[in-house]
Amino acid sequence: MQKAETIGNGTVLLGSYVVCDAHSRRPLRVVTHAHLDHLLGLGRSLIECEQTIATAVAKELIGILNGKKLAEQIRVIVCGVPVEYPGQRLTLYDARHIIGSAQIPIEQPTGERVLYAGDFKLPGAQIISSDMLVIEATYGNPAQVRKFKGSIEDEFLNMVKYFLKQGSVYIFGYYGKLQEVIRILGSCDTEVPIVASAKVFDMMEVCRRWGVKLRG
Repeated sequence: MQKAETIGNGTVLLGSYVVCDAHSRRPLRVVTHAHLDHLLGLGRSLIECEQTIATAVAKELIGILNGKKLAEQIRVIVCGVPVEYPGQRLTLYDARHIIGSAQIPIEQPTGERVLYAGDFKLPGAQIISSDMLVIEATYGNPAQVRKFKGSIEDEFLNMVKYFLKQGSVYIFGYYGKLQEVIRILGSCDTEVPIVASAKVFDMMEVCRRWGVKLRG
């Protein structure tokens, strides 16, 4: 069975060659998505790893967060197109966490497969069969499971509409959450404009170019 383990700084190691979402000196570094907690040690990876890979959308978003000069060094991998490396095959699949997010199955010549799901969203993320699953433990404790499940987007929109009757609504959050909030607001039937900082606006424009329905 192909090995998978975590390293002290949060790096997920898949087999002998691939690390995900933090830095370790290995041939391949995968960035599953453009959230800051998954970009740890990216500068070092670009220097010390042979290749650092991500989806095209993630690369654009990383360019906004970390600078275009750094992002230019990232190799773009198309979801569903395998990348061959001695002794194993790597493929990215949509994780539906945020736009450009990916999950990663790695397959050995024997056919054995280990899957790193990264951050994903259901429904939406493609279900991939594997012999070993490496998954985030955010909701591993039943006490952490949210009760509202699929109703959260409707509840959020209803709350926004309620407070808009009283004036402007201010929404504070880090970039990843704001990106998701703006996507949800795109389905709102109000005509109130969205005003954002320059960096958030640039991220909105990336999402818009890649087909996310937005207003602003």
